[in-house]
Amino acid sequence: MIARLALTAIERQQAPKELSKPLLDRLSKSTESEHVHVLQWAVKIEAEQGRWETVRAALADERTTGVAIATIGRLRPPQGLAWLGTYLDDPALAGKWGASAAAAIAGYLSEDAAEILLRGAELAPTQDVRKACLEGVAEIRAFLDQKASWQQRSTGAKQRDAAVAELAVMLESKDAAQRAEAARGLATLQGVEHLPRLVRMLQDPDAKVRAAVQESLGRLNAPR
Repeated sequence: MIARLALTAIERQQAPKELSKPLLDRLSKSTESEHVHVLQWAVKIEAEQGRWETVRAALADERTTGVAIATIGRLRPPQGLAWLGTYLDDPALAGKWGASAAAAIAGYLSEDAAEILLRGAELAPTQDVRKACLEGVAEIRAFLDQKASWQQRSTGAKQRDAAVAELAVMLESKDAAQRAEAARGLATLQGVEHLPRLVRMLQDPDAKVRAAVQESLGRLNAPR
């Protein structure tokens, strides 16, 4: 009766989260098929509340193994990577849960996860498991490559902004040669944000500076 009421509340999305642990404790040894959905809901809620040892225990129950694997892959607790790895290292477990474990491991998007998947591909008992492992490696590699590319661009942008700011200061230098070099440097770095200042510098008292500014304005305004 308790399980049936809990299931109804879960289906209506009205079940209190505080029920997750009591329901797991009460129904863990039950063999009733209607209790499976209640147990799976409870595992998800336990994970969301950070009670990972409860989720780890749920891995050992075939009624909740699948949801526990998927939930670990979705929320990615640090210790979960090692737990999931056992489902690729053990041929008996890999044959049944290997593909699901590989997909969950790929969700970590890390070098450590990729290494586990590569090892899993070597040990895979079936072609499906091997394919899932290799697809996971490809997903992680694509993510890490994109991340590295973005970080490189971000670093380059920060360096460019710092250089442009330094050149902008040099535009005010008393040394005409420095003012001219700063104007040329801004053109090289596409410092279009300083166009108004460069336009004003067309009135610079030094002819060489005016020539450098004219050249820079031409480069900055040229079609790209």
